[in-house]
Amino acid sequence: MNKFLTNPNLPQNKVKLIICGSTDKAILNYIKSFGIEIIETVPNDTVDFRIANHTDLSVFHPGQNKILIDYTQTALYDKLNELGMNVTICGTENAKIRKYPEDCSFNCVILGNRLLGKKNSIERKILDFADNHNIKLVDVNQGYTKCSTLIVNENAFITDDESIYKKGIICGYDCIKISKGSVNLSGFDYGFIGGCGGLIDNNHLIFFGDITGHSDYDIIKTFLSKHNCRFEYLKDYPLIDIGGFVPLIEES
Repeated sequence: MNKFLTNPNLPQNKVKLIICGSTDKAILNYIKSFGIEIIETVPNDTVDFRIANHTDLSVFHPGQNKILIDYTQTALYDKLNELGMNVTICGTENAKIRKYPEDCSFNCVILGNRLLGKKNSIERKILDFADNHNIKLVDVNQGYTKCSTLIVNENAFITDDESIYKKGIICGYDCIKISKGSVNLSGFDYGFIGGCGGLIDNNHLIFFGDITGHSDYDIIKTFLSKHNCRFEYLKDYPLIDIGGFVPLIEES
């Protein structure tokens, strides 16, 4: 018997189904090697083509069977509906090309009773959900909040952004700030830590590429050990920001 994740991005058991937009076969096969099925996003033609497949620009899962998707992802609607999900479509057809920070409407993070994100960029329906469920908004300067945040547990995360780190400390999270530059993102100078990994079980995290090559690997390893979070990575492969993934279903 399987169930929807109660808390977004925080599985309590082995993850069985995710939404992911990567087109990298090595990474997709790596994810599948953990017994995880993948629903793939389609390119979002309203954002930069280099990151058009990134899940964190088109999908937001607030928990349970609720999910919000960009209108460009309507191909997902039937699949998600068949799973018994309550799907909310956001955005307007024929919208103009969105550049930063307009492309960050889904790029926010729920942690506990807080929503971390750049207030002026977040999709209105996500803000409404937060208001209706007593989830407090924590406004940060970084629009790519989800990209920049690697969740370890409900009270801990790793970030490569100063504003997220400072707000995290103020809110009482245990968090560390690491340097940028060690994560690859094709067409850009670098990618973000939140886009190159994620939890696939309680206290079990995977990285898309060799995390040992990160300039702050020792800091990351120590922090994960502190929180009893074991990790695995795709060896002999560059660490890549794929836009993360959205875990939907886990074992009961």
